[in-house]
Amino acid sequence: MTTYRRRLPGTYGRLTIVESVDVDRAEVTYRVRAPRVTGVFVAVPAWTRFNSRDPMPDGLDLHMGTGPAYVSGERREDLPNVNGIPLVGCVMVDPVEWLSRAEPRYRFSRPTGLRTSRPVPDATNALALAVVVQLLILWTSRPDRAELARTHAVRRAPARLAELRHGPIHSTETQIAKLTAELADHYRFAAALEPLAAEYKAMTSTEEEQYPP
Repeated sequence: MTTYRRRLPGTYGRLTIVESVDVDRAEVTYRVRAPRVTGVFVAVPAWTRFNSRDPMPDGLDLHMGTGPAYVSGERREDLPNVNGIPLVGCVMVDPVEWLSRAEPRYRFSRPTGLRTSRPVPDATNALALAVVVQLLILWTSRPDRAELARTHAVRRAPARLAELRHGPIHSTETQIAKLTAELADHYRFAAALEPLAAEYKAMTSTEEEQYPP
């Protein structure tokens, strides 16, 4: 584990971040503590929507709380708590692009029931954003970021390959087979018409010879 201390902007105070890394799962866990802030964020390499067909992830999923991916957000443990409000969901970003913004924009959510949520108040959102910015700075400065991205790509490759084969590839192959069958039918029809067209051509040629202009 590694501990970092960062000064948050304005009057938010000092942020303490305890970082732990699961190399095999390509996950970095950030346990945070600051005035009016507690809880855990889990960072996992991810694909941005502009790069979804690249083998290697270029973005990051920052999950609120800990727990298996299949657990709904409000049931994850150690949810971040900001101004007494728990946060749920996942921040899906391109960290470099996000940090290049003069003013990052994101609306955090609080749980209201099973798989339901609503936006947090502005003051809570601003403080949560300040914390996440510090986490993204830590993530982008990691010397092992490329290795973690590759590990995640390897772990996800079988599922992504299966999805590709049973989804887009199967759909495209089905369309090609259908269009190939349609084209073959068109060729058969054309083949049946060709003798008649040839007969018509021969007939009109004879008529032109009998009745020259």
